[in-house]
Amino acid sequence: MRLSIVCTSVLVVSTGVVSGATEAYQDLIEAAGPILWYSFDEAAGNAANRGSLGASHDATYTAAVTRSVDAVGDDDAAAFPSSAAYMESLSASPLTGNPTFSCEALVSLSAGPANLWGPFLHWGSGLTGREVYFSVHGSLNNRIYAGFYNAGVRLTQDIDAGRWQHVVWVREGGNDSDAGSTVYINGVECPVQLAPQLSPGFVEAADIDVASTVFRINRAADSLGNRYFNGALDELALYDRALTPAEIAERAAAAVPPCPGDATGDRTVNFDDLNVLLEQWGQAVFKPGWGADFNNDGMVNFEDLNILLEEWNVSC
Repeated sequence: MRLSIVCTSVLVVSTGVVSGATEAYQDLIEAAGPILWYSFDEAAGNAANRGSLGASHDATYTAAVTRSVDAVGDDDAAAFPSSAAYMESLSASPLTGNPTFSCEALVSLSAGPANLWGPFLHWGSGLTGREVYFSVHGSLNNRIYAGFYNAGVRLTQDIDAGRWQHVVWVREGGNDSDAGSTVYINGVECPVQLAPQLSPGFVEAADIDVASTVFRINRAADSLGNRYFNGALDELALYDRALTPAEIAERAAAAVPPCPGDATGDRTVNFDDLNVLLEQWGQAVFKPGWGADFNNDGMVNFEDLNILLEEWNVSC
């Protein structure tokens, strides 16, 4: 199976919220049995691991991590605004060798800088083929990367800053770096390319041998203090199995339910959304539901304008 990245039509469309969305999403996470699960809702102390590995894998916050950030469904999240903001689990990962796993999170990337593949989640050490990265790509804080040290893929398009998006990477173990993985962003397939700048860029299955280290967020073993993204995370969960497409689709609907008429992702329908619609007027969008295509017919037209006007000044 070749690697593909999947993202939904709401990648650029609304990711507004409704009351209770996070509770429903958390119920789905719990039912799926993660081994690692951080909700980032602690006002003080360590991040509690709600997964099956238990308190031995709670994680420490550094002082630079911003707590109590608003997230989906009136939930709290954590923001990582600098290289000094990171987290580490108290114990090491059991996922070693060429493992099967799934990782998911709600991610809101900022317009600020990134550096050297700052990870949403990282573990492993020993460089090529021995470290897992679910991260931004290089210094691009608006691209997502999924792979290993020196071998993986990235989205071919930017994603919008400042909106919450549901991101999942499913990795089927035993494959080389160019196979066995699927990444989902809210649900519909997006173009992907082998990540440039990496050497060798491809690792054979026999050479993927992930080491056991602590889990890290916004930091990596090979370059402590130099790998960082800029943004916020909520409901980061890791599973020792492959989530199914049906599970992921259900999660996406619960995690970031749509907000009709909201083209900017700010959870309110207003002149900013109207301006987006006018800029795209009469155009075919990349995928149905993209941009200001609120009725999912692939075009921006009067039907979309009517939806926007019906929802005018509504906050999701």
